[in-house]
Amino acid sequence: MENSKLQMNHISKIFPGVKALSDVSLALEKGEVVSLVGENGAGKSTLIHVITGQFKPDEGELYMNGKPVTFHSPNDAIAHGIGLVPQELNLIPQLSVAENIYLGVKKLKKTFPYQIDWEDMYKSAEEILDVLGMKLNVREQVGGMSVANQQLVQIARAVSQGAEILIFDEPTACLTLNETKRLMDLIRRFREEGKTIVFVSHHMEEVMELSDRVAIMRDGCLIEILEKDELNVERMINGMVGREVERNVILRKTNSQSEIFLEVRNLSRKKEFENISFSVMSGEIFGIAGLVGAGRTELVSTIFGDRQAESGEIFLEGQKVIFKEPKQAITAGIGYVPEERRNYGILPSMNIRENLTIAGISRLFRFPVIDRRQEKEIVDTYTEKVHVKMAGAEGLLTQLSGGNQQKVILARWLSMGCRFLILDEPTRGIDVLAKEEIHQLIRECADQGMTVLVVSSEMEELIQLCSRVLIMHEGKQKGVVETKEVTSEHILQIALG
Repeated sequence: MENSKLQMNHISKIFPGVKALSDVSLALEKGEVVSLVGENGAGKSTLIHVITGQFKPDEGELYMNGKPVTFHSPNDAIAHGIGLVPQELNLIPQLSVAENIYLGVKKLKKTFPYQIDWEDMYKSAEEILDVLGMKLNVREQVGGMSVANQQLVQIARAVSQGAEILIFDEPTACLTLNETKRLMDLIRRFREEGKTIVFVSHHMEEVMELSDRVAIMRDGCLIEILEKDELNVERMINGMVGREVERNVILRKTNSQSEIFLEVRNLSRKKEFENISFSVMSGEIFGIAGLVGAGRTELVSTIFGDRQAESGEIFLEGQKVIFKEPKQAITAGIGYVPEERRNYGILPSMNIRENLTIAGISRLFRFPVIDRRQEKEIVDTYTEKVHVKMAGAEGLLTQLSGGNQQKVILARWLSMGCRFLILDEPTRGIDVLAKEEIHQLIRECADQGMTVLVVSSEMEELIQLCSRVLIMHEGKQKGVVETKEVTSEHILQIALG
């Protein structure tokens, strides 16, 4: 304990109906990278919330440098040198990059009147970004930036606090390959400088590459701690799920039907994508590949009616359609699971039942009330169909793991009987087992005749899941390939020209 930077002793945390942490003890040493791995719901996020002062443990103690500490708030943890790069974006869109980096920090002029020293703030923000190798305009509002760049702002904010313990929760989920490499190099540099790193990732290759030790969690318990020379992917996954798991099962659905369900002709939006043309067969799982910034999300949100194309045409089952808003697309039988689940996919103040039925609430309305009996039937049917793990449908959706939140969003569209489902990064931030379950759900949907469009940054996911893939780069179409004929490296080579 005396030599540990941070020591957790017998930590337990109980929520109504579930023991999220059970007798967890873990020591973090100076100058090491410790990775936390486990399924969604294993307790990783709860443990991070305890370390960062968001939750107070019901049992157990925390020690820093051998001395007991109690965190009553995240500010207490920051004051003790603990910084967090959270999984979900946590920025104020209307503020600039510099303002978000220094949010809550007073940078005042040293002479009267003691106003905010904007130039000093901008200069300091630029210096931090330069050190991190990030090329961002510190005066730009973050709301207009890409998801990847917003994530970089969060990393810069944590670094600016001068933390000696840095917690990275799925930090590479929305970064490009080059940005991921830069971040991992940065983490190695932090380790060399003597900082303590907690790294949470569902990408086993990253865990293998970075970790000095790996702590495996399951059902709120710390199952095993592996040293660097003990690490292998199979052992980690088996520890996470409690049994041996068959991996690398090819899930791709090959569709022999000839009917075209969706056809896109020369679709363009200025500065986003240009002259995109492809067709998707009825019952096909079709993929869209490309690095961050390729224009994939902008393309599918245009198909869904959330953006308007400046030129080009969209056809559904041979009929030209012009969706001026998502409501029209939904009426036509299209569902959309967005890339940013927290901001655009869920209603955080509503419970599981309300989140699942919100898209079809008009069908449940029986003046002057909602038909609660029919609503319950829908919720029971579809939470069981997609295997949502929950204590009850009246609990907040945000209390579920990321994988189970994603299942509820899928259940929302399945309950609507949609014929065409757009999935943008459907397994981002989701553990190995939950990813396999969602892949299986997608395949079942296609087997039952639904047409599915999948956007993913994971090339291997697209190869396993889809029959064909459209490859994009910087808003341009690079080609459409059959997945049985390509590798991940081949797709990347095509994307980069």
